[in-house]
Order: sequence, then C-alpha cells, then structure tokens
Amino acid sequence: MTDTGDTGGEPFQVRLESTDEFYQRVGAGAADALSVRSEAELARLFAPANVRLLRELGGEEPTGLGDLAAVLEREEDEIADALNVLERFGLVRVDPDENGRVERAAVRYDSVEISIPLE
Repeated sequence: MTDTGDTGGEPFQVRLESTDEFYQRVGAGAADALSVRSEAELARLFAPANVRLLRELGGEEPTGLGDLAAVLEREEDEIADALNVLERFGLVRVDPDENGRVERAAVRYDSVEISIPLE
C-alpha cells in the first residue's frame, strides 16, 4: 500500500479493551491506538467488505467512488457509507466534492495491527 504521508508509515493500531482499560491507558499517557469496546464493533469495522475496500484503496492514487463501486461490485451509496465510517475511525482520507459527497478516497496507513487480550 502506498504511504500517503500523513502517518509516516506507522501501522494503524486497534485495541479491544474495556472503558476502564482505555482510561487507564490514556491516563498513563499511552493514547496511541483506537479503542474498540466489543468484539461486535471490531467485527463491523473490519468486516470482509471493509477490508477489501481498504485494500483496494491501497493503490498509487486516491480512488474515485465510481471506480470503487465497479471494482468491488457494490453500490456507490454503500461504498460512500463505508468510507464515511472508515474516515470517522481514522483509517481513510476522504476528499468530498462540491456537494459534500465522496469524490475520492485514500488509505492513511500501510497496515493495521489489532490487539486482543486473551486474559
């Protein structure tokens, strides 16, 4: 995947943790990862369709909505909704058109690291 320059090549870090664990980590000065509170939320964010979308965005240039819909065989509105969610979580950069709809999008990270405590 192409590094877009805004992450310095660092992986996007996601932690599955409780609210208490999150506040303990942040209170200790370690606000270095996205906190996901449940397995269901983690599964929605990294559903196979979203992972495929992220991988498709890893090309050389920001990708247009129509191109993504064609390649992924999904509706443009569905792709736009997914991109907006991924942007809110910080995984992608979305460039809107003059109407505020998705015009182009690009990944912000080269990889994702997920931490799931087993204890």
